[in-house]
Amino acid sequence: IKIAVIVLLNGQSASGLKFDGINDYIDCGNAITASLATANKFTFETWVKTNNVSTGQLIFGNHSTENTGASQASLRIVNDRYEILLGHGNYSLMTPPGSVIANTWQHVAASWDGTNLKIFINGVLSNSLVISSYNLSNTNEKMYFGKNVYNEIFSGMIDETRIWNIALTDTEIQNSYNCEIANQAGLIAYYRFNQGTSGVDNTALTTLTDLTTNTNNGTLYNFNGRGFSQIVTENHRMMYRNRSGQNKEKLAKDFPIGKLGSEFITSTFKNGDKTSLTDYEKFLIALQADG
Repeated sequence: IKIAVIVLLNGQSASGLKFDGINDYIDCGNAITASLATANKFTFETWVKTNNVSTGQLIFGNHSTENTGASQASLRIVNDRYEILLGHGNYSLMTPPGSVIANTWQHVAASWDGTNLKIFINGVLSNSLVISSYNLSNTNEKMYFGKNVYNEIFSGMIDETRIWNIALTDTEIQNSYNCEIANQAGLIAYYRFNQGTSGVDNTALTTLTDLTTNTNNGTLYNFNGRGFSQIVTENHRMMYRNRSGQNKEKLAKDFPIGKLGSEFITSTFKNGDKTSLTDYEKFLIALQADG
């Protein structure tokens, strides 16, 4: 098999933003909310790694005030379960107990096609709910990362977040959850969290950039002037896929800075992987530049 590096870190772009679990959050304004007004279809996707599996946490959503009926949808962590919440608690769908694994990168997605509300972990359907008739509210609530009106503060890291005004199919979620994508129809906000560079002062970076043409950028608050500088001190995640686009494979592996290069390759790709080190040439160059 031939492996292509989709996300390059350490010496390339950093990946993921750390929330301190105290007061860090991102304000993305209310334009995303306006794009979803009265909709009966959407898809939320993100990669997360949390160190807290004992409280409620907001990953992202627009439950930003106490106004009943004002919020549209929120992707949350409730103890050790992921939840997609519609409205002001109108409908709730959770993954099974124990599905949130502490200190481990996981991809979580939720889709709703007007009838079927679904939630996925790492591209696999975890739970579903039939909703006979419902539309998201027409409101001006702000979309936040990391906090809501109930002070459900997120602790951990967030990466590669996408918000759609269409319902992706199970296959579409499975095929794209483990790689970056291009801007496309239905994608109303796309945050790669790739800002910041290893070994460089990133304190001036206080904006989370939306990669779509909608410019739904977010503003970082309470990161204590650190901006994205904290990203490069954290463990990182690498993702790969088959170059042919078939039989896609994902590796979500954390590794500490300084333990890179051939040692990482040797310990990770062994036994069943019949691929020489030359297949990872670009990957090794990126890693060894920092290693």
